[in-house]
Amino acid sequence: MRFDTIVTTTLPVLLVVLVATSALLLAALFWREPALTQIIFALHWSSFYFVLETVRQILLHQLGSWGGPLSALGSFVVLTYLAIAMRVVYRRSWIGSVFRAICAVIIFAALLGGWLWTTAVLAEWLA
Repeated sequence: MRFDTIVTTTLPVLLVVLVATSALLLAALFWREPALTQIIFALHWSSFYFVLETVRQILLHQLGSWGGPLSALGSFVVLTYLAIAMRVVYRRSWIGSVFRAICAVIIFAALLGGWLWTTAVLAEWLA
Protein backbone atom coordinates (compact mmCIF):
# COMPACT_ATOMS: atom_id res chain seq x y z
CA MET A 1 0.00 0.00 0.00
CA ARG A 2 1.37 3.41 -0.94
CA PHE A 3 2.15 6.03 1.68
CA ASP A 4 -0.21 8.65 0.22
CA THR A 5 -3.07 6.13 0.28
CA ILE A 6 -2.39 5.30 3.91
CA VAL A 7 -2.23 8.97 4.90
CA THR A 8 -5.40 9.94 3.03
CA THR A 9 -7.36 7.04 4.48
CA THR A 10 -6.15 7.52 8.05
CA LEU A 11 -6.06 11.34 8.13
CA PRO A 12 -9.78 11.84 8.83
CA VAL A 13 -9.65 9.30 11.65
CA LEU A 14 -6.56 10.91 13.13
CA LEU A 15 -8.13 14.37 12.97
CA VAL A 16 -11.24 13.12 14.80
CA VAL A 17 -9.00 11.49 17.41
CA LEU A 18 -7.03 14.73 17.74
CA VAL A 19 -10.22 16.77 18.30
CA ALA A 20 -11.46 14.20 20.84
CA THR A 21 -8.09 14.36 22.60
CA SER A 22 -8.36 18.15 22.62
CA ALA A 23 -11.77 17.83 24.30
CA LEU A 24 -10.23 15.56 26.94
CA LEU A 25 -7.42 18.06 27.42
CA LEU A 26 -9.97 20.84 27.91
CA ALA A 27 -11.90 18.61 30.32
CA ALA A 28 -8.72 18.24 32.37
CA LEU A 29 -8.07 22.00 32.32
CA PHE A 30 -11.70 22.93 33.04
CA TRP A 31 -12.99 19.92 34.95
CA ARG A 32 -16.13 21.59 36.30
CA GLU A 33 -17.55 22.47 32.88
CA PRO A 34 -20.10 20.26 31.05
CA ALA A 35 -18.78 17.74 28.51
CA LEU A 36 -20.77 19.30 25.68
CA THR A 37 -18.98 22.62 26.26
CA GLN A 38 -15.63 20.84 26.04
CA ILE A 39 -16.54 19.08 22.79
CA ILE A 40 -17.91 22.20 21.09
CA PHE A 41 -14.94 24.29 22.18
CA ALA A 42 -12.51 21.57 21.01
CA LEU A 43 -14.19 21.54 17.58
CA HIS A 44 -14.06 25.33 17.44
CA TRP A 45 -10.45 25.60 18.52
CA SER A 46 -9.23 22.76 16.31
CA SER A 47 -11.01 24.25 13.29
CA PHE A 48 -9.46 27.64 13.95
CA TYR A 49 -6.03 26.09 14.40
CA PHE A 50 -6.19 23.98 11.24
CA VAL A 51 -7.41 26.89 9.09
CA LEU A 52 -4.69 29.15 10.48
CA GLU A 53 -2.07 26.44 9.95
CA THR A 54 -3.22 25.89 6.37
CA VAL A 55 -2.92 29.61 5.62
CA ARG A 56 0.47 29.70 7.34
CA GLN A 57 1.78 26.77 5.28
CA ILE A 58 0.62 28.40 2.04
CA LEU A 59 2.29 31.68 3.02
CA LEU A 60 5.49 29.93 4.14
CA HIS A 61 5.76 28.34 0.74
CA GLN A 62 5.33 31.74 -0.94
CA LEU A 63 7.47 33.90 1.38
CA GLY A 64 10.58 31.76 1.81
CA SER A 65 12.98 33.55 4.19
CA TRP A 66 10.14 35.29 6.05
CA GLY A 67 9.09 31.90 7.42
CA GLY A 68 10.61 32.36 10.89
CA PRO A 69 8.83 35.61 11.75
CA LEU A 70 5.63 34.29 10.19
CA SER A 71 5.78 31.15 12.34
CA ALA A 72 6.33 33.22 15.47
CA LEU A 73 3.42 35.48 14.55
CA GLY A 74 1.22 32.43 13.92
CA SER A 75 2.08 30.99 17.32
CA PHE A 76 1.32 34.31 18.98
CA VAL A 77 -2.04 34.53 17.19
CA VAL A 78 -2.96 30.97 18.24
CA LEU A 79 -2.05 31.59 21.87
CA THR A 80 -3.77 34.98 22.02
CA TYR A 81 -6.93 33.71 20.33
CA LEU A 82 -7.08 30.68 22.60
CA ALA A 83 -6.64 32.75 25.77
CA ILE A 84 -9.38 35.17 24.72
CA ALA A 85 -11.70 32.33 23.69
CA MET A 86 -11.12 30.50 26.99
CA ARG A 87 -11.81 33.69 28.92
CA VAL A 88 -15.09 34.21 27.06
CA VAL A 89 -16.33 30.61 27.03
CA TYR A 90 -15.22 29.46 30.47
CA ARG A 91 -15.54 32.83 32.26
CA ARG A 92 -12.18 32.62 34.02
CA SER A 93 -9.66 35.31 34.96
CA TRP A 94 -7.08 36.51 32.45
CA ILE A 95 -4.25 34.88 34.38
CA GLY A 96 -6.06 31.55 34.55
CA SER A 97 -7.05 31.72 30.89
CA VAL A 98 -3.53 32.58 29.72
CA PHE A 99 -1.97 29.85 31.88
CA ARG A 100 -4.43 27.24 30.62
CA ALA A 101 -3.98 28.43 27.03
CA ILE A 102 -0.21 28.02 27.30
CA CYS A 103 -0.63 24.51 28.73
CA ALA A 104 -3.16 23.60 26.03
CA VAL A 105 -0.98 24.89 23.18
CA ILE A 106 2.08 23.01 24.46
CA ILE A 107 0.16 19.75 24.83
CA PHE A 108 -1.66 20.21 21.52
CA ALA A 109 1.66 20.88 19.76
CA ALA A 110 3.14 17.77 21.37
CA LEU A 111 0.20 15.70 20.10
CA LEU A 112 0.58 17.12 16.59
CA GLY A 113 4.34 16.55 16.73
CA GLY A 114 3.80 12.95 17.79
CA TRP A 115 1.38 12.43 14.93
CA LEU A 116 3.80 13.97 12.42
CA TRP A 117 6.67 11.89 13.80
CA THR A 118 4.70 8.65 13.44
CA THR A 119 3.77 9.68 9.89
CA ALA A 120 7.46 10.23 9.08
CA VAL A 121 8.37 6.85 10.59
CA LEU A 122 5.62 5.22 8.55
CA ALA A 123 6.91 6.91 5.39
CA GLU A 124 10.42 5.58 5.99
CA TRP A 125 9.12 2.12 6.75
CA LEU A 126 7.09 2.04 3.53
CA ALA A 127 9.92 3.46 1.39
